[in-house]
Amino acid sequence: MAPMHGVPQAGRFRMTIPRGLLLSVLIYSAVSDIQCPEKAPSPGDCYCVSRSVAKGGSVTIPLNTSQTTLDLCKQNRSTSKWDPVYSFFKGGQTKLSSDFQERVSVSSGIFMVENVSQGADGSYVFQDTSRVCLAHINLTVVGSSGSRSQSSAYQKGAAAAWYWCMLPLLSLLQWP
Repeated sequence: MAPMHGVPQAGRFRMTIPRGLLLSVLIYSAVSDIQCPEKAPSPGDCYCVSRSVAKGGSVTIPLNTSQTTLDLCKQNRSTSKWDPVYSFFKGGQTKLSSDFQERVSVSSGIFMVENVSQGADGSYVFQDTSRVCLAHINLTVVGSSGSRSQSSAYQKGAAAAWYWCMLPLLSLLQWP
């Protein structure tokens, strides 16, 4: 007896998974494994930069890395815990936090944040897939008025951040 087409034969089972579903599962499993640091990087652990940007403005920050897969974590001000915000990979990105409203991108080693809101103010860490810190970014958002108290507080904070970023380099200098 010849096999009938379209009718499953006993002992044979074939399951097909839609390619879109399979791709979604693979991306989700890769992204859901993101583990942000438990504490802020120590001075000298990675590249450190502080930037100030006006509310509604844009800022670009060089990352000094050729990595194509990066995870961005932001420190939660109320809990001091680091939360995943974005995952960047060759050819795309995945937003991991619904609270983060800014448009961001990484291209040719440059991190760009556009249409900055007050909620973007804070401390960020870029890390590779091995959880190695690539950049620690302190972003300060100033209101459009730029009042003196805000700019004075920013100058003090920027000076402190500069000191901690430069401390490892200063320790290399030899004094006579």
